[in-house]
Amino acid sequence: WYAYFSPFVESDTVTYEEAVQADVLIQDDDGEPYLFTGATFQDTSMVDLTLEEGQAFVEERMVAALELGFDGWMADYAEWLPTDATLAGGDGLTLHNAYPMLWQSVNRNVMEGYDASFFVRSGWAGTAGMVPVVWAGDQRTSFDTDDGFPTILPLGLGLAASGVPIFAHDVAGYQSVGNEPSTQELWFRWAWLGAFSPVLRTHHGAFASENHQFDTNEETLDHWVNVATEHMRLFPYRYGLANRASEQGTPMLLPLAFVFDDADWDRMDVWMLGESLLVAPVLEEGSTARDVELPADVQWYDWFTLQPVQSGTFTAEVDEISVFAAAGTTVPTFDVIPDTLVSDAHEDLISWDDADGSRTLYLFGGGGTFTEADGTEYRSIGQATTDDVVTATLSSGCVSVGGVEVEVSGDVERTYTFIVVE
Repeated sequence: WYAYFSPFVESDTVTYEEAVQADVLIQDDDGEPYLFTGATFQDTSMVDLTLEEGQAFVEERMVAALELGFDGWMADYAEWLPTDATLAGGDGLTLHNAYPMLWQSVNRNVMEGYDASFFVRSGWAGTAGMVPVVWAGDQRTSFDTDDGFPTILPLGLGLAASGVPIFAHDVAGYQSVGNEPSTQELWFRWAWLGAFSPVLRTHHGAFASENHQFDTNEETLDHWVNVATEHMRLFPYRYGLANRASEQGTPMLLPLAFVFDDADWDRMDVWMLGESLLVAPVLEEGSTARDVELPADVQWYDWFTLQPVQSGTFTAEVDEISVFAAAGTTVPTFDVIPDTLVSDAHEDLISWDDADGSRTLYLFGGGGTFTEADGTEYRSIGQATTDDVVTATLSSGCVSVGGVEVEVSGDVERTYTFIVVE
């Protein structure tokens, strides 16, 4: 259950009175609290985070939220520091780009010792190693190319190229000023992209009663079940990528050119989820197909049908997305789809404990090497000769399937279904 924090302090609140009393707000030239028109069009100031007292002021309120039982929050904004404000540590212009880092540092320090997390919209040099998740901000609830659905890919790829390891975005966008509220078509398209993102996040949007929602009708609810199920099915793969991001800094999303030598650096119409899955959403309203140019130096397979494919035009109805798997890669998935990833869940729910005991392992072109978050490593040796399926229960050992030897090295005994796609 998530809360919301920003460094804004609106002038008509008790918090503002407390901040003035504590003398922890940014100041104007006269030494008074600096006020500007904030995000809610109210007179607003910001906490001076160059002051230890300012940091303590914020931390006290964040700790209170954690003690209430919140699991974290959106740590919003921080990019609005007025350039002509005065802070204890310097002027607003000098500190403008550093302020998001101060904000994120406070959030991170508060989380120490708690099973909680936060995500941000702002950043600067160092953010990549400071925050758990960066999300794309408040996109239009539209297919517009200026700040709508199509901009999610360049935003995610740009952040990845900047070293940000974990990226999220609001399914169907947020902002409906200057464009219509979200439609079912937009929601369906965007939700599928969310399924093949590090984090799948819904949002009611700025005009909740007018926007299309996950439960607007039965068709959308069914679509949401499919999307959420696929996202959860991929958790062992995504969690392995997240663990690598934590240990090595490698982003979970990757531009094509990070993976394939023959790919153009300016490709922004697809992204790689790890080195295995190429995700190619339909980005134009009304379209039910799209052209996809696949890197030529590797064999590709349709993720959903497991059939070999080549570059070309791919049909994708409104409730579909095109995803391709690269030969020479291994993708572990849940065999049993959990309702929740906590261990001590309600008895009527399928929990982490229920799901973690089995895996379906897809070995494209015979497979490659992949390491899960718990350290279990999969390594394929040899050349695939045929499609094949073998089931075995082990924690460590070798399994012959489809002409390859699959080495499993780990401490957790699981029942594996090995699927070689030749």
